[in-house]
Amino acid sequence: MEDLFTKPDLEALISKQGRACLSMFMPAVQAGQEVRQNPTRFKNLLTSAERLLTENPGSTPLPKDFFGPLRALTHETLFWSNQSRGLAIFRSTGMIRTYRLPAPFRELVIAADHFHVKPLISFLRRLQKFYVLALSMKEVRLMECSLQQVLEVNIPDLPGSMEEALRYDEPQNRLQFRTGTDRIGDKPSAAIFHSHGTGLEETKDDILRYFRLVNKALEQFLQQGKDPLILAGVDYLLPIYEEANTYPHLLKGGIAGNPEGWTPEELKKQAWPKIERLLSEKEVHAISDYEEKAVRLPGSKDIREIAASAYHARVDSLVLSEDEEVWGFFDRDKDEAKISSGGSRTGSYDLLNFAAIHTLANGGTVIPLPRTRVPAGAQAAALFRY
Repeated sequence: MEDLFTKPDLEALISKQGRACLSMFMPAVQAGQEVRQNPTRFKNLLTSAERLLTENPGSTPLPKDFFGPLRALTHETLFWSNQSRGLAIFRSTGMIRTYRLPAPFRELVIAADHFHVKPLISFLRRLQKFYVLALSMKEVRLMECSLQQVLEVNIPDLPGSMEEALRYDEPQNRLQFRTGTDRIGDKPSAAIFHSHGTGLEETKDDILRYFRLVNKALEQFLQQGKDPLILAGVDYLLPIYEEANTYPHLLKGGIAGNPEGWTPEELKKQAWPKIERLLSEKEVHAISDYEEKAVRLPGSKDIREIAASAYHARVDSLVLSEDEEVWGFFDRDKDEAKISSGGSRTGSYDLLNFAAIHTLANGGTVIPLPRTRVPAGAQAAALFRY
């Protein structure tokens, strides 16, 4: 089972500041006997969290029931038997949030005066919305998809089939599409295709007319959108629809096969590898864009300078390592970030996350990447507004 996590959810977590913001992440098992490992793993994380807050009590004592709801969660059998690939839990005074998400989070516990949301920033950047258009002679369906969900969309005026679109049920029209014809009235046809659904042979011109009607209906729905559209249909139909298409974000090379009978989830699964390639291309573009701007804008690869600049709303764009932490803290009195000696966790939190939340809170852009893809192999690279 998965929970929806959206940009407003992230914004709500970023805005939460105060004593003892506890963030916990763990991978989860979805099926089989191994699901019993989930609550046990969480209990171990909870023990680590209690020890962490005991070692760093702060000036304000925790409410007596702070850990109570988390301990109670370990006994909720239904919750633990319905997991996705990863679990994120956030607890502060008066608030608890749980998110079961399709992301195999690294096991991590952090307590600070803000939530650790860096893994969720990475997750949201990969949460590309896209559409799958399933085409056949007998039906047309549009799926609105993301990594988290898929919904079949009802589009006004979208033809239900080729027969409906071209009014095959009218006798006078049937005569135009009789078996073996190679003409439409007096107009020669460029090609003839056999439709396995209707028992008729349709010309490319007829299919093109059909797809233009489909495209026209989609125009009204998609309008000025920028979300990718992926086609699913038998191979000879895909180039014909591409000819009819006017939506500028149609991806080349659709899903070949007859989509009749495919569930929405199956269509999403077939389309996802194409979206993954698109996301990889976007990462490459983001790095190129950063490097181009770095020639003319001030910036830094020193996480201490970046953290302080993010706190003061100077960071315009930030590229950072998504698969490691830099333990330290920001001393507001001295207005400087400090890295903990020897990577000590005592009184520390992830300065990469600190820089990220302040960059986002002040309207900047954050791009989490594997360490190997961060410019110059740094832990973080930022461009400043001034």
